[in-house]
Amino acid sequence: MERPTYAQLRELLRVIAIGQTQEHKGLRISLLTLDIYDDGCQLKLLLLRDEAVPVSHQQLQHADVNVTDDRGAVYVGAMSVLDGRFGLDFWQYRNTYTFMPTLDPAARELRIEIPAVQTGALGWANAHRDAQSPGETTHGPWSFIVQLPAANT
Repeated sequence: MERPTYAQLRELLRVIAIGQTQEHKGLRISLLTLDIYDDGCQLKLLLLRDEAVPVSHQQLQHADVNVTDDRGAVYVGAMSVLDGRFGLDFWQYRNTYTFMPTLDPAARELRIEIPAVQTGALGWANAHRDAQSPGETTHGPWSFIVQLPAANT
C-alpha cells in the first residue's frame, strides 16, 4: 500500500496555542495554533497589514513555510485554506498550512521560517508561471521557535 502524499487529518490528537507575532516591512505574521493529527499537522497563521494595498496586490498568492524540529525532521506541506479580507485601511489573511508527517513525539522544539510572502491579482498558479504577473514579494524572514510540550500534557 502506498503512503498518501497528503495528510488526511482524520484524528485530532492535540492543539498547541502559539501566539507569536513578528513584523517585517509592514507585514505582521502571527502564528496562532498548531493542530496535531495522527498523520500530519495544521499551522494556523494570520497575516496583517494596517494599511490598504493596491488592488493588484490584494490576493495572497504564496507564502513558503519551512518547518523543522530539534531532532532533525523536515516537514513538507502547502497552504490549504485561505480567507482574506481587505479594505481602505487594512489587509489580512488567515492561512492554514498543512504539513506531514505528524510531529515526532520526542521533539521539543519546532522551527518555523517564512522567507517571503507573495501577493498579486492573479491566481496562485498563474503568479508562479508568469514572471510578469502583477504583484509584490515581501521578504522576511519571519522566524519562529515554538516550544512543544510533551505529548501527554
